[in-house]
Amino acid sequence: EGGGEDKPLSVEVVSIPHSGRTVHLVGTAHVSKQSCDDVEVIMARIKPQVVAVELCNARKVMLKELPPQDLSFSSVLQSLSKPNVNVFEVLYGWFLGNVASGLEMSPGSEFRVAYRAAQRQDPKANVVLVDRPVDVTVARMWRGLSPWDKIRLAWRLVYDSLTLRADEVGGL
Repeated sequence: EGGGEDKPLSVEVVSIPHSGRTVHLVGTAHVSKQSCDDVEVIMARIKPQVVAVELCNARKVMLKELPPQDLSFSSVLQSLSKPNVNVFEVLYGWFLGNVASGLEMSPGSEFRVAYRAAQRQDPKANVVLVDRPVDVTVARMWRGLSPWDKIRLAWRLVYDSLTLRADEVGGL
């Protein structure tokens, strides 16, 4: 199954009664070619007036193609040695980078696809960032974990980053 010509993989259509407007919510995975294809299909089909992407101001740089990041374990250790760094943020970023590398994609590709499609339709397109600051989300999640859960999560991210094969990514 999947997007294809009939319907993208995951689209929820919501009508706003008082305004007469319709919102199309496209469900995506952060490292997925299928998600990129789905976004491309819905953008071409709907030609929305406003495109909302699940990014905060601090992550809006993801709308641009970035140079590949250093995915070596030594770069992770270097990042972890900096003051006031969140272990989860560093390890999760490394994990996503490794997953994306295995798929020959970069994290956040679905955001770039939506942004570029909006720009093609109208160079002055209204692209809106609709996520809360990532540091707030990460800090809240991290505080909610017990010390043991933090260790298990960190270990899982390290282990999966080192062992995950490209053919296993679809099951995530």
